[in-house]
Amino acid sequence: IDTAETNWLLGWFEPLFDSAVFNFWLRADHRQSKSARDAYICAVLDGFEHYNGVIYGASRNAHIINEHTHAGYATLAQIPALWGSQDLTLMRLTRESLTLKSQSRKPKR
Repeated sequence: IDTAETNWLLGWFEPLFDSAVFNFWLRADHRQSKSARDAYICAVLDGFEHYNGVIYGASRNAHIINEHTHAGYATLAQIPALWGSQDLTLMRLTRESLTLKSQSRKPKR
């Protein structure tokens, strides 16, 4: 919650067998901030503690998939027409593959 008491970040885990799918949303005006990066890392590390050091991500959006790859996720599968007639990419992140020191990047326009 920011000074105007509005949400700028949402993150949650959906259990999946012995692990979980991690979902994360950032309001556009916070996407390149240090506080957002710190919150993301804190949430991921917390997820590793609760879900045996492995979490998953899933998306149909190429930009989001690229961001996952930048953070250290490895692509496991692309599942045809699974979400709204679009392909879904399933990705996996481990403690060892998490990229903590990656440089922030300017958003593509």
